[in-house]
Amino acid sequence: MKILLLALSVFSYRISQQPITALESVSWCSSPEDIFIPETLALLPDPPVRGEKLTIQLKGQLKEKVDQSSVAQVRVKLGFIQLVDQPFDLCEQIGQVGKECPLEKGELVVEHTVDIPAQVPPGKYNIHVTGTNQDQLPITCLDATFRM
Repeated sequence: MKILLLALSVFSYRISQQPITALESVSWCSSPEDIFIPETLALLPDPPVRGEKLTIQLKGQLKEKVDQSSVAQVRVKLGFIQLVDQPFDLCEQIGQVGKECPLEKGELVVEHTVDIPAQVPPGKYNIHVTGTNQDQLPITCLDATFRM
């Protein structure tokens, strides 16, 4: 769970209430057919600091309900070293941030605070996340790059 939350936390390198497309470190690889339409993503503090708490705020719209068997595939690299390449059950993960499946169509707002371990190595992180629903339809896709 901490890896998925860390991945979520780094989708943006700026605290912003601007449209998500204005954020510099995020590249949305999603398509208009995707189920989730991101609106805002914020980090407190920005940039994330090793050994401190990080609050992640995400807001967007779901075009349809997301049920059990939805998956987030998360790949995290530190430089050229792959740290994680693993699927996560989206409903299990969302349950750890105070939501539950099914996620209904409409607005989705998530705010969660995590501890960034002091032992997280410094360097350039690259994160790639894709999501698919129970019918294998794309939920969203994004890439993020940041230094910690």
